[in-house]
Amino acid sequence: MSVLVDLCGSSASLPHWAGLGYEQCRIDSQTLQECASEPELLEQRIGAQLAERDLMLIIAADGQPPARVAEIPNWDGVLHEPLARCFTVVRGLVPRIARSPRGGHVIAVLSRSAVFPDAPHGAAAVLGRALLGLFESLRAELRLTSTRVTIYVADDTEDPDIGRARMGGVLQYRPFHSLPAAIDPQSITRYFAPMLEALEHTPRGTPLPAGPQGEVYQVDQLRDVFPRDA
Repeated sequence: MSVLVDLCGSSASLPHWAGLGYEQCRIDSQTLQECASEPELLEQRIGAQLAERDLMLIIAADGQPPARVAEIPNWDGVLHEPLARCFTVVRGLVPRIARSPRGGHVIAVLSRSAVFPDAPHGAAAVLGRALLGLFESLRAELRLTSTRVTIYVADDTEDPDIGRARMGGVLQYRPFHSLPAAIDPQSITRYFAPMLEALEHTPRGTPLPAGPQGEVYQVDQLRDVFPRDA
């Protein structure tokens, strides 16, 4: 059973997820607004459809139109409202998924600008980065449960057949991330090179990632291999 949520109302990939053949339930913006003050009501509203089935929650925030950060006249519709919808979905449904002995699968569909911000899509990058942090933190919280969190990065320049193949891989293997070919090791290296260079000039300590992501990647287990400098 898949629950589909389009946070911005513009997702280009959500119809492809909907076409994968799973029985589905769509949650619209009106329902999320009505449940915003009491997210627990969301499970009650659609609980009859969920029953005791394995639940796949697909939350999409890709496909936003180009918009530059300095040119946004009102951030409510671009940032605040999509984030509020996401919080409502997460608070309303994820506890139910985590309680289930079968577990479940939370899939966040983000645009490429969430990973690599670019000038035409600055506003989308702000939302994408916020959601990226939210779902990485959610993964840390659910690490000891049978519920997995996957971050699927959509790319509107990707061949649709390749995109659908990646979607199938996400459903089958439940990876941490699913990245398009445009995000390759070289592009990642170029983007993070300034940060890595800065790290070379800082005292060595606990290896990154730290914070919530440290829980995901179990940094504590690395401390014996990479001890702190005296």
